[in-house]
Amino acid sequence: MFGFTINGRKFSQVVPVSDCISTGLDFDGLDYQSRTWPDGSNRHPQPLAMIGPFSRGAPYPAIQFETDVGGYERLCHIPSGTNCQAPPLGARFYPYWMLDDLARVAAIHPVRHLCAWSFGTAVRGVTVASFGGDRQYGKPDHRRFVGTLASRIQPNRAIHGTCALGAKS
Repeated sequence: MFGFTINGRKFSQVVPVSDCISTGLDFDGLDYQSRTWPDGSNRHPQPLAMIGPFSRGAPYPAIQFETDVGGYERLCHIPSGTNCQAPPLGARFYPYWMLDDLARVAAIHPVRHLCAWSFGTAVRGVTVASFGGDRQYGKPDHRRFVGTLASRIQPNRAIHGTCALGAKS
């Protein structure tokens, strides 16, 4: 259980956690199957919801999605970017970042349309933006780390008033 404060009001929430970590590099383990991630049903834990990120108390004005999964894909050809992708070859699924309506995630009635970041797979009626799902990671970008996939830099929708259900993903 953890506690948090929103607009001066204290809340607490119990967050069940499951183990979704595999050690294989063939991307066919449980963590690469969408059925093992939160989906809004009682069979899985709810998505982890985070408010932020912040710098000196202010939310970042821009975001960029990145993953280094390409560097672990055995068929990824680093110089050309061929087969460097999300989901990686062999995977049926690759988790991605979303914006959720926190009022629906945490059943907090007084808080309306407060954005929360979550990670995994979209949950119907909760997720308001999935940023293209696993396509959000973009194309190979080797300026930082070999095998990195990176999206373009874009406005942080969590602070731009677009966290209402029905907002364009």
